[in-house]
Amino acid sequence: MSAVEPSQTTASAAVADGSTRAVGANGPAAPRKSDAPQAKPRFPFMVRFVAGVLVVGAGLGIAAALVATRPTAHQSPLEEVVRGVDVIRMDPRPAASVPREWEGFGTARARDQADLSAEVGGRVVFRGPGIDPGVRVRAGDVLVRIDEADYAERLAAARSATQSVLARIEGLDVERDRVQDQLASVQQQIEFTVWEIERVEQARAGAAATELELVRLRAALSRLESDRSRLAQQLELVPSRRQALDAELSAARNEESMARRQVERTTIASPIDGVLQRIDVHVGEIVQPGRAIARVVGLRRIEVPLRVAAAAQSEVEIGTVARVRPSVGADASRSWEARVARVAPEADHSTRTIFVFLEIEQDDSAPAASLLMPGQFVTARVPGRASSGSAVYVVPRRAVADDRVWAAVTDASGATRAQPRPVTVLYHVESPFPDLDPLETQWAVVGAGLSPGDLVIVSNLDDLHPGARVRAGTPQAP
Repeated sequence: MSAVEPSQTTASAAVADGSTRAVGANGPAAPRKSDAPQAKPRFPFMVRFVAGVLVVGAGLGIAAALVATRPTAHQSPLEEVVRGVDVIRMDPRPAASVPREWEGFGTARARDQADLSAEVGGRVVFRGPGIDPGVRVRAGDVLVRIDEADYAERLAAARSATQSVLARIEGLDVERDRVQDQLASVQQQIEFTVWEIERVEQARAGAAATELELVRLRAALSRLESDRSRLAQQLELVPSRRQALDAELSAARNEESMARRQVERTTIASPIDGVLQRIDVHVGEIVQPGRAIARVVGLRRIEVPLRVAAAAQSEVEIGTVARVRPSVGADASRSWEARVARVAPEADHSTRTIFVFLEIEQDDSAPAASLLMPGQFVTARVPGRASSGSAVYVVPRRAVADDRVWAAVTDASGATRAQPRPVTVLYHVESPFPDLDPLETQWAVVGAGLSPGDLVIVSNLDDLHPGARVRAGTPQAP
């Protein structure tokens, strides 16, 4: 009995609880769908919606209450910043008073220089005392002398040949005079013989003369005429003989002159005043014609082929004064006055530049530190031809940015404010204008955009904006 009761009790409990499982001897049975009805949700949809709305409304109400009860911040009036600036009053200037300057660069070179070489061969027998590179020399100072013994002998021989020809010419002159005297004497004898023949013929007509005497006179006349012809022929040959001797004399004198020059060429002297750049020979060396001996560079006249923009060709005039300065990095305080000597007719198409040749006259006896030396790289500004156009305005170059300047203008309330002004910059110049700014040297020449009396701001430009209030002042020297 006890063994059966639990099984019955378990089955009854399962049926009473509506279980979907059956217990058998082989374990739980497969589940099956219950016939009992499903349970309904505890909170309907409308209840949940109303609760959400109430929560949102409560949040909004709290936010509105916070806004309504916030404290009010204390407000103070905004003060406008007034910037102190320097201004320059614009007054028109004649365009001719502010000429355009053309800036260029170039390398200085000596206008006078001499490369000396040997014109004759031989042994160097003399080198002037103190003749070394860097020494100042004057025109005519002897640098080197070559042995002249052989050339002196040739000169002596040439002089002897010249004297020989001169002697022959003198002999020809004497011979010509003698022939002329002989010809005159023969002519007189012929005239006398003719007169005597005439007299004998007259005497023969009166039987006072014989035939033999007449024949003798006629024979004498024939001999005299023959002598006259011979002498005349000799006299006619004198000019041609004189021409031949003159030619020989000229050749002899040429030989003598060449020999004399050969002797002179054994002495090599400086042809110009300058500084000895180099000396290439020493005493005892044997040199051949063409051998380099020395180089002398003159420092009195210096030329600078200045390369400038091609547009300057029509504006740069001969004789214009320019200032030449050392290149960047050198002593900028040094400068030299130069004049435009020449302007190249052709422009370089690749660089669009031309050469303007400047000449500088300087005292070569001055200390080397004050001289412009050949080979030095320099810059220069050459003023262009003065323009006859309308008036222009001069503005500090630093006050112009992007073709615009700042002007100080007075508004309706009487406040001074910064206002941008577009301008047309024609060119730039480097020159002092103490009436505008005692320190500024870099200027822009403005052709349009400004009016007489405008106040152009030249300081604190980075702090300005359109309408910024400013307090105008004048640039002062330190």
